[in-house]
Amino acid sequence: MKKQKSNCSRRGFIQKTATGAAGLMALPLARNVHGETAAPQEKSRVVVVRHDDSYKSGKLNQDVIQTMMNAGITHLTGITDVGEAWKSIFPGITASSIIAIKINCLFQVSTHKEVTKSVTEGLKRMVVDGNPFPANNIIVWDRDDGALQARGYSINKSKTGVRYFGTPGFNSISYSIDEGDKQKLSSIITDTCNYLINLSVLKNHGTGGVTLSMKNHYGSISNVGGPHMHGSVINILPSLSALAPIRQKQVICICDAIICVRRGGPDGPATDSPKSIILSKDLVAHDYTGAKILKSYGCTSADVMGDAHHVYNASQPPYNLGTCDPGQIEEITVNNPTETPSGFISRNENEAVPNGFALRQTYPNPFNGRTFIHYELPENRAVKIRIMNTKGQAVRTVFDGTQGPGWFQREWDGKREDGSQAPSGMYLCVLEAGRIRRTVKMQLIQ
Repeated sequence: MKKQKSNCSRRGFIQKTATGAAGLMALPLARNVHGETAAPQEKSRVVVVRHDDSYKSGKLNQDVIQTMMNAGITHLTGITDVGEAWKSIFPGITASSIIAIKINCLFQVSTHKEVTKSVTEGLKRMVVDGNPFPANNIIVWDRDDGALQARGYSINKSKTGVRYFGTPGFNSISYSIDEGDKQKLSSIITDTCNYLINLSVLKNHGTGGVTLSMKNHYGSISNVGGPHMHGSVINILPSLSALAPIRQKQVICICDAIICVRRGGPDGPATDSPKSIILSKDLVAHDYTGAKILKSYGCTSADVMGDAHHVYNASQPPYNLGTCDPGQIEEITVNNPTETPSGFISRNENEAVPNGFALRQTYPNPFNGRTFIHYELPENRAVKIRIMNTKGQAVRTVFDGTQGPGWFQREWDGKREDGSQAPSGMYLCVLEAGRIRRTVKMQLIQ
């Protein structure tokens, strides 16, 4: 593979529209995990990172999985620095904030220690209030201490290092669950943490089709064995995930899909190895993508309009937890990433160079602060990336040089050429390569 000269060259930064379940009807506008309606021009981003070397001969490779997670969070946020990428997930974070990571330790296939560590190591790279984020402010947890220990986690309740322990108790409030039993939530969610990361596993489920982010919260409730909790979960799982403490604090969903259970789940042995990690800030889009992967391996219970109908229901009123409309999902697949000083590139030797000049929609859009520009070049060429206002006047030259072939990223910080702040409004990002010209619109909001 030719060495890329870009600021962050990304072989494999390929945007793929997720394929829908057969007969999937038009679904509502995308919403984030807080239920807030997304801007009309934005899609719910899902990143699937796959690496051939993540799992071999029954063993997981910690270094490779760390690279996968780092690539996943940078592609999800569009921020090339790993620490800054993670920090952007937690609005308003301070050095005293507590981040809780809900893992799944039940049954034979559970959240692997290697995947969990790849998250905690990324969080420790954040600089908050001028210092690295305190490791002791990170809590990894599940139902009880025994569940963690059974999967090889060491309990740590001390004042140093990342903490690992089970739920110490449940809040006194009883929440009504649609079609299910009343539930109390773990005090870790209600009383301890400021932010919640949902770190699930890719498995099928006899009564719910699939067990992903929504089902992961069965480890967060007091009466999981209630008589009404394991029948039809079409409304139970969306209702549980829509409870205010979960909805308000859950900021990202991650799925450990290194290995998966396609049949006989959730307590059966692993059947396949997708060698993947799935990341999204949209709960429903995340679980939709996980179900789609299971379905691609022949899982007969992963159809979101069939046995996994709760995924579709979660996108509908009164829950409005996200989207499973393929037209509202931006799926990015990253194959075999390897980290370089300037970012991540794919080293999939079978992957061809881009087959044309392309300028992708900037992300985020609208934006405040900075937005990221992704473009593709099929050959080495003199390239200029410029920001123009709607009057056709040049505002900033982002890049002017020779590049290619490959996938590239640049960023615009909302500043003019002289370093002054550009005003709010619509702008054009223009790619010029000889006679080739590509343009996208973007909106700066101050």
